[in-house]
Amino acid sequence: MKLVTLKRCIDGLKALRTSQHRTLDASVIAELDAVIKQLELCRGNKDEIDIDVDVSDRVLAVLARSLELATNLSELIAHFFGSD
Repeated sequence: MKLVTLKRCIDGLKALRTSQHRTLDASVIAELDAVIKQLELCRGNKDEIDIDVDVSDRVLAVLARSLELATNLSELIAHFFGSD
């Protein structure tokens, strides 16, 4: 992975945490924080960075949980406040 791509991933996860902090479960926020910290530790001075498969899996899992919660919330809002 390129250093620039890693930085974008970290920034994207931070933006997700900031923008969705009110809708995400505390466990998801804690996992986001842990994943961000792990990714930040991977940054170095090299242009190419190897990300451990376990870290990649954790990133994908926390993104999936975030999207699932956001989707469920939007479905509930649409159900209760949507137009008929």
